[in-house]
Amino acid sequence: GINIGGYIRAARAYDFCNLFKNNTNLLNSPELPSTTLATYCYYGMFSGCSGLTAAPELPATTLVYSCYQNMFQNCSSLSYIKVHATTWNTSYAINWVKGVPNIEGAQFHKPEVLNIGTGTGEIPQAQGNTNGIPYGWTVVDF
Repeated sequence: GINIGGYIRAARAYDFCNLFKNNTNLLNSPELPSTTLATYCYYGMFSGCSGLTAAPELPATTLVYSCYQNMFQNCSSLSYIKVHATTWNTSYAINWVKGVPNIEGAQFHKPEVLNIGTGTGEIPQAQGNTNGIPYGWTVVDF
């Protein structure tokens, strides 16, 4: 795999914005070890990467404004995401899974404390919602 910052623990604003956008040859994601995020740090990073099947593990427990916006938009082969966020704010992940299909066996891994729902701090999972868990995916708590 690719490692673009194993030494980085804090992402800066716009660090990886649109880095791999529309790269249909990208099959494996790089490691994203940052536990501290910044505004727009991963904005559109993998948008349109139709060959990507598994998202990188996202170890940050606290999200910031638009950090995940459009991150996996139109990743039509994506079937695995693991987040460590303990609360969710949909304005921090606008359209992050827009165009990600319900693939048989697809899994979304999340901390047990991150509740599914539409309330404050909860992550939505509903048909037509593109700011939370892809609709129809199996949720696995850890």
